[in-house]
Amino acid sequence: MEAAKHASLFLYDLKQMDSAEHKRFTGVGNDVILDNLSGISAVGAMINIRYPFMPGLNSSDGNVDALGKFVSKLRGVTGVNILPYHAVARGKHERWHMDYKLPDLQPPTEEQTRGAAAILESYGLKVHIGG
Repeated sequence: MEAAKHASLFLYDLKQMDSAEHKRFTGVGNDVILDNLSGISAVGAMINIRYPFMPGLNSSDGNVDALGKFVSKLRGVTGVNILPYHAVARGKHERWHMDYKLPDLQPPTEEQTRGAAAILESYGLKVHIGG
């Protein structure tokens, strides 16, 4: 946490609030991730939460609600950026002859994205859609 005392802003990605689901999608649980976020908040750092929003993976109302509940209790949060999934990386994977692990995943609809924003805003969070 020493570095947190010297940084003016942290950009912090939160993908999935349920640790078992986080492990299923990323290979690791989220306990350390959430503990580190709480720690940098406790030392007074400014934090912008980035939420990569992926339909069917982390877009459930339950996950969004859990994210809002957790983040709204932290100090120093400047806002939440919902980052709607897009398939731009698919082309890179093809050029590098790598398997693209989400070939059927589609970007969220505007309705899905705005619904997530409304849930987060209900916790008093400042929400921005996009980077």
